[in-house]
Amino acid sequence: MDDDDWRSWKNGLYDNRYRGVRRHSGQRNRKTIITILAIVAVLIVGYFVYQNYFTNGIIQKETNTAVNNAIKSQPALGSIIKPAVDTVSKITKEVSKQVTTATSQLNPQTPSSTSVPIEQTPSQINSQWVSSFMSIVNAQRQQSGLRPLVENQALDSTAKSRFDTMITHYQISHYGATGMNIGEVVFYPDGFSPQDYVTNLQNTAPLHWQLLLDPQLSVYGYHVEIGPTVEILGSCAVTEIPGPDIDEVQFFQQHGCQTTSGDSTWLVIDLNFG
Repeated sequence: MDDDDWRSWKNGLYDNRYRGVRRHSGQRNRKTIITILAIVAVLIVGYFVYQNYFTNGIIQKETNTAVNNAIKSQPALGSIIKPAVDTVSKITKEVSKQVTTATSQLNPQTPSSTSVPIEQTPSQINSQWVSSFMSIVNAQRQQSGLRPLVENQALDSTAKSRFDTMITHYQISHYGATGMNIGEVVFYPDGFSPQDYVTNLQNTAPLHWQLLLDPQLSVYGYHVEIGPTVEILGSCAVTEIPGPDIDEVQFFQQHGCQTTSGDSTWLVIDLNFG
């Protein structure tokens, strides 16, 4: 190296060599810093990996365990559904039972040991109804020491004939009975059971009821058929026609009652001496 080069190097003017030394020294420092930063970056990445995979995995595992324990502590779905199904079944059976009971009460021909008595309809005023009614009448007669009334076929025919005659002038009570040597009652028992009708007669038609208990009478005949009648509108203080050949419409009007015409079941009972 000559003097000029030496001076240049000494004064830092020799750009190539001087800067080369400085450049070489700076690159080594930068590598150190980069290495440190890389280590820091690895640590940071490792930290996040630890947080995301390891820690979260533990938390998830603990969460799953807690959920599983909670599920195990709850009743099985089947045990929840079964009581609900059993309850619905019981309700359905109870409703069905109530519907069946209501139906048996509405249908009088359905036998039921717990059914309540129902009112009779016109179609039920038949020979069986009359037989039950007369059994009650005879029980009352026997309590009074009287002979029971016995059905007589000839009087059955008489009752049928009387019905045919009376409906031709149904507004006149017992039309055509004048001169006949028999006792006669005409009832309209629609809507009553035999026992209820007996009670009704005792309370509202005592003259007719007493004729059934006449000690001199011992045989009877009857006829049941639907025919025209005089019907009372609303309430009326008069409940009994007191004898034959009475214009029923005028009779009720005289007592302040309104009437109309309709069809009802007639029960004609003719009675005589035995």
